[in-house]
Amino acid sequence: MDLSTNISGIKIDNPVMPASGPLVGDYEKLMFIDSMGVGAIVTKTISTKAAQVPRPCIYGENNFAMNAELWSELPPEKWIDEILPKLKKI
Repeated sequence: MDLSTNISGIKIDNPVMPASGPLVGDYEKLMFIDSMGVGAIVTKTISTKAAQVPRPCIYGENNFAMNAELWSELPPEKWIDEILPKLKKI
């Protein structure tokens, strides 16, 4: 079955992609998610400064989960200078 799709002129193999959040918070996590066969990668929200995330930041019970994270705990320079250039190469 062909699940390929086109998003703003970019063809991807399938429309499955992660939401912005803890699962895509750094390079290693992004590479793991990519290895699962997603069609595209979404990073954790990148802001002008690193977030100070309160702990615990994720709470759950049987029927729900709440995420109180803000945005990436990594400074924007780490994303711009290291992570995003490495992602661009794949």
